[in-house]
Amino acid sequence: MRLIDADKLIEVFAEKKEVWRGNGVLPSNESLMWLAAMGVTSNAPTIDAVPVVHGKWMTYKYDEKQYRHVIIPWDGKGLPHDIFCSECRTPALLNGHEEDVDSNYCPKCGAKMDLEEDQ
Repeated sequence: MRLIDADKLIEVFAEKKEVWRGNGVLPSNESLMWLAAMGVTSNAPTIDAVPVVHGKWMTYKYDEKQYRHVIIPWDGKGLPHDIFCSECRTPALLNGHEEDVDSNYCPKCGAKMDLEEDQ
């Protein structure tokens, strides 16, 4: 199964039909068949595509002024303990050495970890 641009496909059908009709290639029965094909395509069911969720890896940092841990974006430095997804709070999967996040995607919600600091 694949996603198609039905609007573009209908445009192509219409263009081809006019070119071929102008050349005298399409008899009237085939012209009706092209119109039917355009109708079928325009009424075809669509597939719900899941939008891409963007997030970033987060971690905790102890704030000495507030005397508590605060959530901050993980900068990729230091040991990656307590790193989690900004969207669903699922912990990051770490590589076998426990020193780096193993993926640019959340293992639970699939969020792509590409948000910048100011987003």
